[in-house]
Amino acid sequence: MSRPLDVGIGQIKTLLIKMGKLARNATKYSLDHFFKGEDVYTQVRSWSNTVQLMAEEVEDRATELIALHQPMAGDLRTLKAYIKIAYDLERYGRYAMDISETQYRLGEWKPLEEDGFRIRELSDKPLRVMDMSLAMMRPWTRR
Repeated sequence: MSRPLDVGIGQIKTLLIKMGKLARNATKYSLDHFFKGEDVYTQVRSWSNTVQLMAEEVEDRATELIALHQPMAGDLRTLKAYIKIAYDLERYGRYAMDISETQYRLGEWKPLEEDGFRIRELSDKPLRVMDMSLAMMRPWTRR
């Protein structure tokens, strides 16, 4: 039988995974269209705002669990980690919006494709980090 605290922590974890997928997709979408020179600012801003709302929900739920259930050290550390993860995912959502806003402000432009300028290669790194983070979070179970 699960404790109400465990149920709440599980709900926050599920929300974080959804939030991570949305932040990752927004980042990939904005990068892909940045290289194509297409304006996707409105769509990415909407996704970024959704990620921000989800982060606030994570913080609110975690705070509520702390106040109502007075978790022990292990559960408290888990909730603290989840709040930090939510903040980081919110930042990725904002970065995606910033990328699409840059494209929006540039308008039509000729992308830089010099040999020494590896923007595409560098842009894949945050996506890989997000993929690894989400993969690590899915199977993780508390003791």
